[in-house]
Amino acid sequence: MRYKLIVFDLDGTLLRGDGKISSQTVEYINKLKNNNIDVIIATGRSYYHAKKLIKPLKQDMIVLSNNGSIARYTSDDKVIFANYLEKNKALNIIKEAKSKDFAPIIHVDKFNKGYDIIIEEEYHSLNYNGYVSNKDGRYKTVRFDKDNLSKILAVCFTGDFFELETFRNEINKKYPESYNSFTSKNLRVKGLLEFLDLKGCKWEGVERYAKSKEIKIEEIISVGDDNNDIELLKKSGIGIAMKNGTNEIKLVADIVAGNDNNDDGAVHELKKILSLEND
Repeated sequence: MRYKLIVFDLDGTLLRGDGKISSQTVEYINKLKNNNIDVIIATGRSYYHAKKLIKPLKQDMIVLSNNGSIARYTSDDKVIFANYLEKNKALNIIKEAKSKDFAPIIHVDKFNKGYDIIIEEEYHSLNYNGYVSNKDGRYKTVRFDKDNLSKILAVCFTGDFFELETFRNEINKKYPESYNSFTSKNLRVKGLLEFLDLKGCKWEGVERYAKSKEIKIEEIISVGDDNNDIELLKKSGIGIAMKNGTNEIKLVADIVAGNDNNDDGAVHELKKILSLEND
């Protein structure tokens, strides 16, 4: 089998614990490109932060950010496609969340305006569990209402994983077939619950790109570590879960890496599968 597309998650996969990509991984990804193998980054992060983090790769590529809700090409930052969450659906979640004292964090497509997140409380509020940073000022504080909500990519909440999962199940039961949602836990925050448009998922974006390039599903390899990568790994030709991945993702993976993200686990596994020139 000749594999034509490799999809990498960022946090816990390409990124080490220090938030950087190792020189060995950078070298290997550049080698993939030189062997005419496409590479996509699929991350829960915003496009702004993802682009900064992959700068060491020094190559133009597609980034599926906000868990596949929006795709941009790094050469010009233009939107390739986006799956925005309808305003009324977002307002339903916000209303339900506030009744349970959850504090919404809303990811929006405002890259060109200098921010990616809108919140109602101060960024350092304990309700955000350190999720919102003032380091680069990529957030805006507003009151959530129908007049200032637009181009919504995701409505998020941080907190205890099991409390968030309970809330997620309640919402999905009350509003069936309205959202794509998942709760991640392999992060610096305790747990992260995200509600997106039904088409807002990593696999949806990957499949869309693959079809445009006439790449078959069985020719795709995906690598990830958290629950937001589950569908991606399940549906790819080969799904690789990182050694440091969650138990849930390891259960659906075809391969569980023998090394973690601090020891180039993704590269070690890909070298076993792919035969590259000058490898």
